[in-house]
Amino acid sequence: MGLQLRLRHALGSRIYDFAPRGAERPIVVGRATTADVQVPSTLVDPCHCLLFMHEGRWIVQSGSTNQPTCVNGSPIEDAAYIELGDLISLGDQPTAPVLEIDPLGVGRRFTPASAAAAGPGSVPPQPRGLSPSADLLPQAAEAEYDQASAADDDYVSLGSATQAPAPVIPYYVPHRRASKAAFVVGAVIAVAITGLGLMLLLLRPSSARPTQPIASPSPRPSIFEAQAPPARPPQRQRSELPRPQPTPAPPEPVQAPEPAPAAAPPRAPDQPPPPGWDLIEQADRELSDLQPEVALLRFEMYRRQHPNNPLAADLSAMTARATDMLWWHRVNQICLARNQHQARIDQIDRDLAETSTTEFKNERMDQRRREQELQRRCVELLTELGYKGNEPPPLENPDQLPALRQTRNAQIYKTWKDRALARIGSSGKVPWSPPP
Repeated sequence: MGLQLRLRHALGSRIYDFAPRGAERPIVVGRATTADVQVPSTLVDPCHCLLFMHEGRWIVQSGSTNQPTCVNGSPIEDAAYIELGDLISLGDQPTAPVLEIDPLGVGRRFTPASAAAAGPGSVPPQPRGLSPSADLLPQAAEAEYDQASAADDDYVSLGSATQAPAPVIPYYVPHRRASKAAFVVGAVIAVAITGLGLMLLLLRPSSARPTQPIASPSPRPSIFEAQAPPARPPQRQRSELPRPQPTPAPPEPVQAPEPAPAAAPPRAPDQPPPPGWDLIEQADRELSDLQPEVALLRFEMYRRQHPNNPLAADLSAMTARATDMLWWHRVNQICLARNQHQARIDQIDRDLAETSTTEFKNERMDQRRREQELQRRCVELLTELGYKGNEPPPLENPDQLPALRQTRNAQIYKTWKDRALARIGSSGKVPWSPPP
């Protein structure tokens, strides 16, 4: 008694047909690649359940320790008989894969009683909508069906001993193979058409064929014969035009030295300080200890909270000093990064001089190229800032900063200052990343 199953899961469905199997070689249902019914779901164990026949009836036995096996919604502990139309759920989740027994209902619809009532010319129902016409059932399939009907056994129910046996019904009808005569006829027609085309091409009159005169090869000159040099084409006389004289570049305007940030004027003794002004003055006094961007953020927040501050001039002077200190800090960071890259390049050169391994040399040369690229980027940043010194600015000695401030480009510094203050005021961060 064969078994037909339909596996339904989240990715689709598939129908399986199995011959009768005993407990010594059961049908394995699970996630494993060696399973007879492979279920593509992580909710199913590698060997979730087993199907086998015992004493003429099909039995399902649970093989999972994590997920239960349910028959018609009821979990089974070890094994249970199954009937036509039963649903076996591989788990207790609503989306668990389901095995449907006899999904096409062939064993339930076609019984000996229904066949006798339909008459001797009736044909069992065909799966997947196949019409029971004579041209769809070859002689081999009809003979197999008649032999199975005469045997009068199997395939009515999976467990009911009182029901009458039903004939084995073929689930699939083999396709009719194409006749060899059709291939032979097609080949003969193709050969005939090809031969006819060649004959027409050969029998075409010669006047219709395109003819081209064959050029006779010119005799090659002997190497002993004097050859005249090739004539040169006449040269056109060019009129002498006056060349434009280069215009001298305008002299570079001399920029006036940038004045140092002015100190805040002292507050009158009788003028009361605004609320929170003592914290602003403390941030200005501790500017060398704090990060300049932190002091600038405090000044910007105080300016927004007190728009009518009577000491706005003092706050502007503090902002100018903090911005000047922020510029020197930025230049110092880039100079230190540039010197570090140069030190790494020197160390790589020493390693290359001491080694002879080709692989090690190639690796160190790649590192040297990367360090040179980062060093070049640092030099470009210093050029954008207008800093022309070779050494980092001496932040630990503020007395030397006024001399370096005289060499700073005032226009470049003003553009940088406006961009930095706008970014700190909008986001609270400086508009650049750490030096490479």
